[in-house]
Amino acid sequence: NHFYCAQCKPIVFFRPPKLKAVDDLLRRQRAQLGNRVAPSTKEGILSVIKEVRKGGVVGIPADPEPSLTSGVFVPFLATEALTSKFVAGMLSGGKACGVFLHALRLADGSGFKVIFEAAPDEMYSTDTATAVAAMSSVIERYVRAYPSQYMWSMKRFKKRPAGEAKWY
Repeated sequence: NHFYCAQCKPIVFFRPPKLKAVDDLLRRQRAQLGNRVAPSTKEGILSVIKEVRKGGVVGIPADPEPSLTSGVFVPFLATEALTSKFVAGMLSGGKACGVFLHALRLADGSGFKVIFEAAPDEMYSTDTATAVAAMSSVIERYVRAYPSQYMWSMKRFKKRPAGEAKWY
């Protein structure tokens, strides 16, 4: 994120923590390189949409679990995972350009290898499930290649498809 933010000063999406003191600290840290932050609230979502429409740059984490109305279940690590429709909606029909940024911690702890990858063509599909599944497959590919780099503590499978038992 630091590298990305130093290059293009994006608006970066984040989920605000419940504690105000932690929220204030994280907002300061996330904005220290001049980028702007947008909470995953109605106002934040609107600011991101406006930024994209005017040709600006945004940073959107691709794998936090959304609300049931904001996502669709698509395969992720051979399991149906509720995945956000937001990025797919922004890219639908070529309205914006999607790029994945992966930061891989170097084994010796000296820094990171930053990888940029163009979004696959399927992510521009007007079919939401196709676009979201394509995004999920890119994330899955990196998780499989670099499992130690993934934040396994994140409850990625908290919400389950109708009729399926809860995991947590």
